[in-house]
Amino acid sequence: MEAKRPTAAPAEAASFLVRFWREPRGKADEAPVLRGFVRNLKTGEERYLAGPEQLADHVRGYLEGLAAPSARDAGDRAKLGG
Repeated sequence: MEAKRPTAAPAEAASFLVRFWREPRGKADEAPVLRGFVRNLKTGEERYLAGPEQLADHVRGYLEGLAAPSARDAGDRAKLGG
């Protein structure tokens, strides 16, 4: 059975536009390097990346912020006795 696609993104969803390209080096005999760009589609934050490993670090940092309990969440738990 196929999972049903939600009609709207959850409030805590994260969507990114990512683009990578090969960039030539200064000398013809040097291999090109991968450069990148990432945009958070919710916040509009943009960042250029020196390589793919920076993408993982950037997205991980953002997602860890989503997973961290907010002050509002703590207040809600206190009201419920949790």
